[in-house]
Amino acid sequence: MKILIEDYFGNDVIALEYKQVRPTTFHKKNVGEISESVGYNIADEDQDEDGISYLRVQECNVDNSEDEDKKALFELINKLNEYFL
Repeated sequence: MKILIEDYFGNDVIALEYKQVRPTTFHKKNVGEISESVGYNIADEDQDEDGISYLRVQECNVDNSEDEDKKALFELINKLNEYFL
């Protein structure tokens, strides 16, 4: 499963790819819950140039300080890794 994480303005920050996991409704729901718990949400599902589906997760709060943004991003990545690995 591929997850593209973006900042509030839609700029790509990092792409995470979990080889053993395919996108399913179950995983999308859980990714949404994980993301929302740290100030992100699922923007949409898209396809890359190879036709592989991925989720775009975007930051929700533009008012965070740079330190808060980094903390939320690290927390999101850690929680997604805990879930998928």
